[in-house]
Amino acid sequence: MFVSFLAVYAFFVTQKINLSTADLGRHLKNGEISIRSLSVPDTNLYSYTHPGFPFLNHHWGAGALFFLIERVFGFPGLSLFFTLLSLSAFWLFFDAARRDSGFAPAAFAAAVLIPLMATRTEIRPEGLSYLFCGAFYWLLSNHRRGRVPPRALWALPALEFVWVNTHIYFFLGLMLLGLFVVEYLADALLRKDRDAFRRLKETGLVMLAAVPPCLVNPSGYRGVIAPWHIFQNYGYRVFENQSVWFLERIVSYPPILYFKIAVVLLLLSMVLALMRIGRAFPISQVFLAVIFSTMGGLAVRNFTIFALMAMPLTAANVRIALGRLARLESSRSLLVSLPLILALMCLINKQDFLERRTRFGLGLMEGSNGAADFFKRERIRGPILNNYDIGGYLIYHLYPAQRVFVDNRPEAYPASFFRDVYVPMMEDEAKWKRRDAEYGFNSIFFFRHDLTPHGQSFLVKRVFDPAWAPVYVDAYNIILVRRCRLNQALIAKYEIPQSLFVVGK
Repeated sequence: MFVSFLAVYAFFVTQKINLSTADLGRHLKNGEISIRSLSVPDTNLYSYTHPGFPFLNHHWGAGALFFLIERVFGFPGLSLFFTLLSLSAFWLFFDAARRDSGFAPAAFAAAVLIPLMATRTEIRPEGLSYLFCGAFYWLLSNHRRGRVPPRALWALPALEFVWVNTHIYFFLGLMLLGLFVVEYLADALLRKDRDAFRRLKETGLVMLAAVPPCLVNPSGYRGVIAPWHIFQNYGYRVFENQSVWFLERIVSYPPILYFKIAVVLLLLSMVLALMRIGRAFPISQVFLAVIFSTMGGLAVRNFTIFALMAMPLTAANVRIALGRLARLESSRSLLVSLPLILALMCLINKQDFLERRTRFGLGLMEGSNGAADFFKRERIRGPILNNYDIGGYLIYHLYPAQRVFVDNRPEAYPASFFRDVYVPMMEDEAKWKRRDAEYGFNSIFFFRHDLTPHGQSFLVKRVFDPAWAPVYVDAYNIILVRRCRLNQALIAKYEIPQSLFVVGK
């Protein structure tokens, strides 16, 4: 049965890479620079608009790892690595749930939560955070039950060192240690539990030892405090960083319904468990439920890590609430219903399920490199005006020969750049002309499905602008060049008639 869950989850997370909008291209270039120069750049060297702007690369290690895998095994190997990474994280949380609660409650929680876990399938450094968070929780929960020796916890400071150099969510490791310390302290003081005193000492020492490794990163203490400062210079509203209550007012996003179902199930099961055992309920479980539910509510990018953590928490609540009934792992009625539960969750967003079927596979989506290959083959010159989404793609393919106007790192640009330059020039034609004269753009390179209102309207205007000629378009991207002597031969050879463009397509 567990193998079936792994197969289902593998189907959800094994998706071909759309490099045009992914951050992956930039991560690969970061890794290449870090490995070849043996240093981590601390300025926005990819952009010609703000090349000296300070930038703290908190995921440099993930980029280096991705680069090495891609160089040896190609993009299919990188896709396979991410699938195995995701399955490993799933196994850690599922096994923690199974050991604490039994197979049936763990399987029930997994059946409900898998569609929500699979909302983040792009190859990103955060995948390593899922794995490390799972490793921390697996070791701590098994140590609490006496299933692993105390010395096993000493792997956590080493993991913390790797984590702080691969993704900004490294603080979750310290938080998990802290919550288990609080639980043991409460048990020791309120229940006079001798085992709690011992576990408090063992876990507390490990927590103290896990703090210094956090400082061993290229940015030192600035890298440690980065999670609390990264949004202070965000001048651009990024979809994945928006809250549930904000997004549901402006757009239809089906995973929000998954999230609501998961939160209701988690909190309801926790209330029932509390009613059954009262003060004996583990205090760390309450904090974890509140913290990860809040993280998911505040930013939809946290849906996956919330769902992973909710799996053992929900399973534990179900076991407590149902008592002996939940421990009957051979309960046919429950196990038979699991495929139906999973199918129902998938049908909530049937369209997404059908689209995943077409995207299933390893490596790049077919033709995704076509635009960059054309740009390089025809030796098109800059300065390039590109939209936010495609920045990582251009960095991967064109740097250092060409630098970008913007890329998908709001923290790498002054907030005023997005507020006063990028968005206004796309919304207002007079401002566009002033910026065009200022920067002297020679080419426009856009992801053609830019969903922002300003991006779509700007692109339509440029396609029908007599000063610009569209010379390349595919399923992902479009390239235009300025009508001038420099581009005369290129336009004569490749210009796409305006009559072939349909607004909104």
